[in-house]
Amino acid sequence: NTEYEVLTGHSMALLPYVISAYQAYCHPEEYGMVSTLKAQGYTAVAMHPNISGNWNRKNVYQYMGFDEFISSGGFQEAERLRNYVSDLGDYQRLIERYEEKEPGEKLFVFNVTMQNHGGYEEAFPDFRQEIQAGGDVAGYEQADRYLSLMKKSDEAFAYLLDYFSRVEEPTMIVMFGDHQPSLEQEFLDKAYGVKQEDMTMEEYMGKFRVPYLIWTNYEWEAETPQLMSL
Repeated sequence: NTEYEVLTGHSMALLPYVISAYQAYCHPEEYGMVSTLKAQGYTAVAMHPNISGNWNRKNVYQYMGFDEFISSGGFQEAERLRNYVSDLGDYQRLIERYEEKEPGEKLFVFNVTMQNHGGYEEAFPDFRQEIQAGGDVAGYEQADRYLSLMKKSDEAFAYLLDYFSRVEEPTMIVMFGDHQPSLEQEFLDKAYGVKQEDMTMEEYMGKFRVPYLIWTNYEWEAETPQLMSL
């Protein structure tokens, strides 16, 4: 649903509660970001290192006008963590696709990563946890596992930015999250400083805020709001 709001500009607030917009409300020639950018001469590529049929993405991306969808079959050689393609492996494949484009070709890539997908209950031998929270939030295994994955995400994102900082072609990278992780509720209560059942509506709505980042390899002057709807 996060993808749907970003790519179409439609709000889930206008749709029935507990529904997948991708499965129920997307149709051929779906207008949105893809069609807008294609009208400006961009090639549009969707990337997601998992099964193409999940959440009807295979059909929806066609409806939206993506020229190409790189799904699980396009990540055979990519690095994996916890059986998922790692963020580093994902970004390396993204860079490969960028290097395949024609000189001067304008490229829009919508990339949904997979590394940090829940759940976090199980320990995997191929993943060494490097983060253990301390103080009042110590001892929560799922939270420590998630935070360790986030450290890997930070390192992979640094790799991606380093690569494009050395590319001459003007490049913009926008990073945002789709939702907060499902971790031990007691950990989340302590992290927020208030139990979920005692939250005010404003505090509860804060659970739906995720940070975003806009990075460019060129100088630009613009003001971005601290809070912005998807």
